[in-house]
Amino acid sequence: MEKSFRLTAKQSHAWRNYLQNPNCLRILFDGGARSGKTDVVLAWLVHQAEQYAGSRMLVARKFFAHAKATSWVSLCKLMRGCGGYEVKEADHEFIFSNTSLIRIGGLDDKERVDKILGDEYQHIFVNEATQVEAETLSTVRTRLAQVTYDRAGVPGQRKLILDCNPKSPQHWLYKMGVMHQ
Repeated sequence: MEKSFRLTAKQSHAWRNYLQNPNCLRILFDGGARSGKTDVVLAWLVHQAEQYAGSRMLVARKFFAHAKATSWVSLCKLMRGCGGYEVKEADHEFIFSNTSLIRIGGLDDKERVDKILGDEYQHIFVNEATQVEAETLSTVRTRLAQVTYDRAGVPGQRKLILDCNPKSPQHWLYKMGVMHQ
């Protein structure tokens, strides 16, 4: 990114210890609203799109309207002042000069889900994951299959990244992500 994104100490920790960690292939960030979870993941996805030509990234929420109002708006703000990309507003996609793509999607409509399931992705980020059913997440996860290479020929990893605000210990995501059940 030409424009620098300033990370807080917690965001730097998340970037270094989780997002960049080759051993972390499934990541769950939890914390309060406005804590910067989504922003650091979006910045990292932009970095990955620039590093891995032809890569595809999916940013999804349960409801497309919510994805447009939050993730899309945040990504547009992050990219403001940067170069090297084209915005496909109607498709809610950023296409980089190296043909990488970041797509914003919703999981609430069969046509949108079919479009999502029609592609493979290097990284999938499910924002506000507590709103998504376990079965839906399982299906979306099957699309985490794209392999791309950086300029040195090193293959990129595939990551499933989830974020949420803390929920009840009874929620499936708490049991899977925190209790590892």
